[in-house]
Amino acid sequence: MSTFASVSLTDDLRDAVRGTVTVPSDPDYDSARSPFHLGADQRPAAVVEVADADDVVAAIRVARAYGLSATAQATGHGATGHGGDTVLLRTTAMRGIEIDASARTARVEPGVRWSELHARTAPLRLHGLCGTAPGVSVVGYCLGGGISSFGRKYGHGSSSIRAVDLVTADGELLHVDDETDPELMRALRGGGGNYGIVTALEIQLHAAPEMFGGQMLWLGEHSADVLGAYRRWVQTVPDELTSVVTLFRVPPVPQAPAMLHGRWVVWVGLAYVGSVERGRELVFPLLDALDEPLLNELGPLGIDELGRIAKEPVDPIPSHHRAELLHELDERTLDDVLRFAGPDSDSPLLFVMLRHLGGALGRPSPVPSAADRVDASFMLHGLGAPLVGQEHDAVIRAALLALAGTLADRATGRVPLTFLADGEGLERVFDDDELARLRAVKQRVDPDAVIRANHAL
Repeated sequence: MSTFASVSLTDDLRDAVRGTVTVPSDPDYDSARSPFHLGADQRPAAVVEVADADDVVAAIRVARAYGLSATAQATGHGATGHGGDTVLLRTTAMRGIEIDASARTARVEPGVRWSELHARTAPLRLHGLCGTAPGVSVVGYCLGGGISSFGRKYGHGSSSIRAVDLVTADGELLHVDDETDPELMRALRGGGGNYGIVTALEIQLHAAPEMFGGQMLWLGEHSADVLGAYRRWVQTVPDELTSVVTLFRVPPVPQAPAMLHGRWVVWVGLAYVGSVERGRELVFPLLDALDEPLLNELGPLGIDELGRIAKEPVDPIPSHHRAELLHELDERTLDDVLRFAGPDSDSPLLFVMLRHLGGALGRPSPVPSAADRVDASFMLHGLGAPLVGQEHDAVIRAALLALAGTLADRATGRVPLTFLADGEGLERVFDDDELARLRAVKQRVDPDAVIRANHAL
């Protein structure tokens, strides 16, 4: 395959599409190629900011003619880096949203973020099965399975996919659903983006007449008490309540109070699908077991306010992360977590988060899906931001590996696709039988491997 953007490739792309084409010789190439995940150094042969589905068709046909692969990104939260043998289709401009309130469905183009969709659905008291980061694209999240803020009640975000419009490796626009191609449809529900470039998803929305949630925060010296009380409390909550507990070292940024800069804090974030009154009743045993929090933002929760639960970064940062699915959350595990991310640790990590799973996530998917039941009660997710050069970068990577190694005897060995880290393969997500099934779909629809996702089959 070619490793550079030739003059003829550049000209052919610019002749074929309405959107902007940027190549390595252009002054704005670095900004065009950069994903949200700045730790991924991707240097594609060209970046095409596609305007619509016709642009996607044209760009794939040109890429294929030059022996190049094609990949798509809206935000690049899960980027792993692509080289000069790839044309990157930036789908940011494709932001169409169509909502059918009576059918409780939404059709979204690939550039749509969850925050944008929920700004439209909130007045209708409807929501999608989003995660905790409102800036993530709906399409990328759903194709990767999606551990939802409502996962314990409804399961994976991918289970909400009803139909998919995608462009194949041959440059053909298809409409896929359970009737037209059930095996491809199954792969698209949680099997990643290896089968075509998606130009629209139709997803099921869910009614949320009332919601309760938000965040509670304590100073780091309360971490052991908060983790212990949280572990006992989550054993009592219904499937309608999904929560996380996070140990976080507050960075010296203007958004954070100066008194907290550099200090560890611990917070609990939650979302309950139900009445505010019942939500307060459910949270009372946790609050009653602990000292009063420094901050308590619990209350009525709008669908467009779900970012309050985990307060994940909204601006691109260089980072390294690792996730592990845990069978249970016992006292030994909490002690180990505190050694790596607590007030007495010298950890280089920015945060370690524990997500409560179970409920519908632990049951078989209600629709045929590559993202099936999660055989774990919790997920641990650690992240560090290397802000001071390669030495700090290596320290963060070592800390993440050490944390994973310490917990290995309590981990399942698997990880959700949307939490797969750089350098990890799909063997960490799927078992051998599932991988073989997904590879068979890939071989049928894209035998020449023209379409490239963040993690290749």
